[in-house]
Amino acid sequence: SSFLDGGHQLTCAGTLNLTSGTFTLGAAAATTFPAFATVNIASGTTVDYNSAVAQTLSMTPVYSNLTCSGNGAKTFAGSTSCTVSGTFTISGAGLVELNTTASLNKYYINNYIQTAGTLDGGNTNNSSWSYDTQVFITGNFNNAGTIENTAPIDYGMFVFNGGGTQTFSNSGSFSWMAIWIQNNTTLTLNTNLAYSNNVAGFSCFVTIDAGSTINAGTNTISNTGAASPFAVNI
Repeated sequence: SSFLDGGHQLTCAGTLNLTSGTFTLGAAAATTFPAFATVNIASGTTVDYNSAVAQTLSMTPVYSNLTCSGNGAKTFAGSTSCTVSGTFTISGAGLVELNTTASLNKYYINNYIQTAGTLDGGNTNNSSWSYDTQVFITGNFNNAGTIENTAPIDYGMFVFNGGGTQTFSNSGSFSWMAIWIQNNTTLTLNTNLAYSNNVAGFSCFVTIDAGSTINAGTNTISNTGAASPFAVNI
């Protein structure tokens, strides 16, 4: 089943039950996640932010599957955490910003799929050299778009911590600062892990905790962005 708001903002103080299918927000006009008093999102359902213009995304519901489609820029609102128990998909051609604050934003997701567009950590506070945009992934990672740091204030981290075997595939551009493998996880590289387009003076690195593993096979781990130093920490 599917429900499309058609670019008209829903307003209700009652209960929203998403039991199957896709709930699509936005069209030619942008809408936001409606402020229901109670929100129940069943496993397997999808919330799709689909506006053709700039759109604000809510961090507060626990999504099953979350999709960013449409070509308008997407910005997550506020400073907090967001959970996607299924798959987070970016399929639109626009920019998706994870953090527009100077505080910590955490994202807890299962699978990550990006087929188009650009993911950016947003405007984070690197004055303390902390990773203020952290994305924790327990499933698989597949990027065919652009994952970038647009300025020195962007300092992002992907944490693979599912505790089993996870896969990493990248056919796009990847330039976030860090990958961290935790919780006895084996990260299997289906492609090269090649950093690119890094910000001058900012290190990018891969950290492998005790008990965790990278299985590169015949693939390589490298940095093609000559402006930035690179390290593997074991």
